[in-house]
Amino acid sequence: MVLRGLMRYLTYLHKILLCAVTISLLISCATRQLAMPDVKDVNLETLFSELSRIKGVEASIEIEFDKGDAVINGDMFLKADDTNLTIRLYYLGFPAGEITEKDGEIKNTMKISKRKAHMIAQGLKRSLFWWKNPFTQVIDNPDSYTLIGNDLVVSIDKKTLLPRTQTVRLPDGEVVDITYLEPKQVEPEQKTGGITDWYQSSVILSYQNYKASTRINSLTIFRE
Repeated sequence: MVLRGLMRYLTYLHKILLCAVTISLLISCATRQLAMPDVKDVNLETLFSELSRIKGVEASIEIEFDKGDAVINGDMFLKADDTNLTIRLYYLGFPAGEITEKDGEIKNTMKISKRKAHMIAQGLKRSLFWWKNPFTQVIDNPDSYTLIGNDLVVSIDKKTLLPRTQTVRLPDGEVVDITYLEPKQVEPEQKTGGITDWYQSSVILSYQNYKASTRINSLTIFRE
């Protein structure tokens, strides 16, 4: 009797484990990331033509400031176009300052230095509108393109046609390094069926010993 009961228990346990594994596999399949489109036949001219239709963006962003001796987390609203930029920072749901740029003039009410505000403003704007710069040289590497301009260098992944890294030299000679990660597809209502339906959702800005790590939770693209 004991042996029979033990066998029933083991059979019951086996069924539970099998069910758990099946559910886990189903969840894994359901949450699997969407495959990136095949862009091997898309050249840079086509890419830039598609990108040129983008006139502005709005984004909801999580941001982490690492100042070396302290780390500050917050949420950010960003709105940007060719000439204007608005960044509003929120901490614990409360307004914590704003950076604005209009026709090249930057104003800052955040509790950070003017230079760091300039780094954040230029870094975020350049990271989003990386193609809106005159490039004087293109280097065709085995797995990437290197685009070189007067004050920046951008590396483009050939498999995704998304930026990997960017180095920007600011007017004062300082350098901002930008790293891109985690490709993400735009929301369904934003899709065009083109190659610009994907963007890098994680952007890291590095400046001296100061780092700002951002994650774009939602992105609205305004096209012509």
